[in-house]
Amino acid sequence: MKSKQYKNNSGPAKSTPELALRERIEKRAHEIWLAAGCPHGDDLSHWLQAEREALKDMTMDPGESDAQPLHKKVQGITVARSSS
Repeated sequence: MKSKQYKNNSGPAKSTPELALRERIEKRAHEIWLAAGCPHGDDLSHWLQAEREALKDMTMDPGESDAQPLHKKVQGITVARSSS
């Protein structure tokens, strides 16, 4: 069996900031799914929540009080918040 060929024979893709962010979002979305009891059909809401959390963490000041690792932030699932 032949081994997998890569473009320009340079080997597998190297890690980039975008790839690291995507992997972080994937991991968090999976954690949210597990915490919600593994429901079917909520993958988009889990992904979007994980994405919001990751982007918030990227823009948060280090001194802000709720700066925590992603896996410790949210116990439940919040899809949207009302402003009232």
